Amino acid sequence: MIIRRLKRGKAVGPDNIPTEALKSHIEVTASLLHVLFRRIWEEEQLPTDWKEGQLIKIPKKGNLSKCENYRGIALPSVSGKVFDRVLLNRMKDSVDVQLRNQKVEFRKGRSCTEQMATLRELESDMKRIHSNWKKTGKDYPG
Repeated sequence: MIIRRLKRGKAVGPDNIPTEALKSHIEVTASLLHVLFRRIWEEEQLPTDWKEGQLIKIPKKGNLSKCENYRGIALPSVSGKVFDRVLLNRMKDSVDVQLRNQKVEFRKGRSCTEQMATLRELESDMKRIHSNWKKTGKDYPG
């Protein structure tokens, strides 16, 4: 469940709802969020604070009077992050069904290793075919 995977002790976003509040009664939270998410889906309208992030600055090393010694991050709403994850999971399931098995980049549990091995085999086969063709004494068409 997405709520269980949220990390505790993180800074709150613009809605001021901490992760701990969502995790304290997961069943109740999940039920309330389900109702909210269905309404958002039906009305096609996100809450305003989910579209925004609270911008904070994180100091780096060096002179803190200089802007380049800070890194900015945007803190989104925790509830919005849960909604984003639900939406992402649903989209991945839908997209996975439509993609060919050869499409592996950015897909969980897949890698390009098998495709690379197949290409190496094809290259080896082509070299062998080319070599055999040359032995016949005929002009190679490629």
